[in-house]
Amino acid sequence: MGLLGLLGCGDEDEPAVDAASEADAPMAPREPLSIRPGEGIGPVNVGDRWSDIVGVLDGARPVAFNRLGLVAVPRMGMEVVLASSMDSMVSDDAYVMGIGALDGGTFEGPIEPGATEAELLESLGEADFEAGGVRFYTEGLSVELGEDGTVSKVAVIAPFTIDETAPRMEMAL
Repeated sequence: MGLLGLLGCGDEDEPAVDAASEADAPMAPREPLSIRPGEGIGPVNVGDRWSDIVGVLDGARPVAFNRLGLVAVPRMGMEVVLASSMDSMVSDDAYVMGIGALDGGTFEGPIEPGATEAELLESLGEADFEAGGVRFYTEGLSVELGEDGTVSKVAVIAPFTIDETAPRMEMAL
């Protein structure tokens, strides 16, 4: 899903972050966050509105570019991708397109970051399709493997179907 691709696109008015205080902060909650394919992770669900989830994201602030927003929440080990009605900022009506569980977070679910490829295959089987090194499952899940062969990211997305029929051809004008 390329969830981290937007991290470099921030707002110039963003306040500076005190790296010392961030380093001392715990990176994951004590209670595991539930990974629910096609639904959500922890308190965030696919389809939630930004205005409804902003309070549960530990003060994290989004960055946005071309109507896409990204909210990295290191203390929860998550990232959230939003579709916004505004071009360069996350609007209150922006909705969650996907939620990523990252290696280093505390999660429970059918597959979790840190799992081996063998555990992935045992739990979910072969992916319904693969694109750009990301394995997609129609139940609403995508999985990325790191260079060491373990799961580095699990993303929850909306469930989908694969339509292998070609669209009807139309005459060009």
